[in-house]
Amino acid sequence: MVHRNMLLPDVTISYGPLYQMLFPPIRTKLLLTGIELHIFNYLCDPISAEEVADEIHTHPQNTAVFLDGLTAIDLVQKHQSLYQNTLLAQAFLVEDSSTYLGHLLTFMARMDAALEHLTTLVKEGPTLQPSTPRFSEDMLTQAAAMMVNVERAGDAQHIVNIVSKLPEFPSFQKMLDLGGGPGLIGMAIVDAHPSMKGVIFDLPPVIQVAQKYITQYGMEKRMEVSGGDFNRDNF
Repeated sequence: MVHRNMLLPDVTISYGPLYQMLFPPIRTKLLLTGIELHIFNYLCDPISAEEVADEIHTHPQNTAVFLDGLTAIDLVQKHQSLYQNTLLAQAFLVEDSSTYLGHLLTFMARMDAALEHLTTLVKEGPTLQPSTPRFSEDMLTQAAAMMVNVERAGDAQHIVNIVSKLPEFPSFQKMLDLGGGPGLIGMAIVDAHPSMKGVIFDLPPVIQVAQKYITQYGMEKRMEVSGGDFNRDNF
């Protein structure tokens, strides 16, 4: 017979999941601070905290604590007193990499700023917004440029693998990439086919970025662009 403690409530479920919900913001802050300090650029090879602090002009002791934090979230590995990027950080957080995602991650974090006022939004509803375009041409161009590395970082490879395995793929003649962004996914699909041609359709500021990469990758004979709004225009 199990003795029931009359002084304590009968708890049959763990509060652990609630406690775990508090940790993601800490991980996010460590990641974004590392990006802001460009710290991953200096961790391609083993290096001490003191050397990192000297490179980025930070407090040596606090730099060591911060590097330990990055180690705890598996962005940095520590051997004795030396720190180095993990494979994840090396692939996506070193700025001279063609798959660098720091700008995009920082941009995405800013988009969550509205959550800071979530209580007010729930209580009072949305505030009236002026009837102006949500994104300026500059913002669209910058967003498209940021997406280039995202597409190179695995998205394009994954989608090409799916599309190229379709039974109909060998018979394809022309592809419309609707909302194609900077165009690397569309170009990669076309490149995986011996003769298919493709069109990238997106907003005019975005296709300017796509045209740049079509030229850079030498795909002018097989890819073209068309600008417009697919919600309104006849594509």
